[in-house]
Amino acid sequence: MNPLQNGGFSRSRSVFVYDRAVAAAEDPWNGTIVETVPHGDETMLRRVAAAQRSSALLLRASGRELAARRAERAARRIALTLDRREVIERMLTAARSVRETPAGNLRRERALDGALELLTADLGNIQLPGRESGTLRIVTQTGFRESFIEHFDGVDDDTSACGRAAARAAQVVIADVTADAAFEPHRRIAADSRFRAVQSTPLVDAEDVLVAVFSTHFREPHLPTDAELLLFDWYVEQVGTAVAASA
Repeated sequence: MNPLQNGGFSRSRSVFVYDRAVAAAEDPWNGTIVETVPHGDETMLRRVAAAQRSSALLLRASGRELAARRAERAARRIALTLDRREVIERMLTAARSVRETPAGNLRRERALDGALELLTADLGNIQLPGRESGTLRIVTQTGFRESFIEHFDGVDDDTSACGRAAARAAQVVIADVTADAAFEPHRRIAADSRFRAVQSTPLVDAEDVLVAVFSTHFREPHLPTDAELLLFDWYVEQVGTAVAASA
């Protein structure tokens, strides 16, 4: 995946992609515009963000909910870019390093290491859907014993965070697994694995097909900030396809 797609940087410009069909009600052409914005041009960035927000309204009104969510996410990414440009640049550099790593275990491990660092998490795993079954299989993990791997290697329901993220095509956060009723079937393994909170972020492709789920776990009850979750979602988009291709 090109690091400049859907929000990215080169040394001299920022690039954002959005659907022109929803940029303005009076211009309903269904195509794509690529905005190339010189660094420091906050006015242009804010204009692109406004176009994305307009896009979301029109997409949702036409029943295209996933596309509307993507447009809203793009607008939030621009806001994050304006507020924390250096953080975004470091994340994209780390993601590029993952993509440039030869396919295989090392690429998956580096992708997970980056994920844990972004959210200051204690444990984590990456799952890919089976080609035919669609059930989630763990392809790399950090910090878990075999009992956890056996328990969550083959998720096909929505009681866990990863299962919900896959079913909803949206990030899921369980700030305290002991207080989440749906998570009850997994509380014993959570206690054995010594985690109290978990977030799962899915990557869905342009055809709305699940590509991967990245999950991070925390020893204590924990709720990541909106900015952290937005940054993490962006990171998963940047590395997820490369991780899936290395399986």
